[in-house]
Amino acid sequence: MQLSRKQQGGLLAGGGLVGAAVVSWLTSDSEPKHDELLEQTYNAVDDATDDSVAIGAEHGVGDGEGTRDIDGINGWPDMAVTGFGVSSLLVEVESSDALAEKPEKVIEQVDGFQKNGYRRVIVVHSSLVDAAEELVDEINGKVHVKTPKRVIDLL
Repeated sequence: MQLSRKQQGGLLAGGGLVGAAVVSWLTSDSEPKHDELLEQTYNAVDDATDDSVAIGAEHGVGDGEGTRDIDGINGWPDMAVTGFGVSSLLVEVESSDALAEKPEKVIEQVDGFQKNGYRRVIVVHSSLVDAAEELVDEINGKVHVKTPKRVIDLL
């Protein structure tokens, strides 16, 4: 998958929304790591739902169920949410490093998560929402960008 000229310029030259967000993160001591963002997302969904909702997460987060049993997708999202009365979600958490250094991998990965009945979500820290929204323009189909606390808006 190739990046648009807009993305290449923003990512490689450090310009545009993506570059500004990444520079902001790289100069900040408070950037949460990938697994911390995943844990925050898991906790937000867990707190907003009851036991009828299944939440599977990778990277040792949650109950250890993981997301590897979802048929019909390529790869493994960081988190999956399913249950009666809620929207099913396939969630990929991204850090500033991933957005800055391997955006093409993020695009390819989330492209592989297309499955009927599921909403695809990229979760980022609040300072990276604009950069992630710019990136999802390159992904086929609808992809939501949310912060860990706002992912529950999609349930």
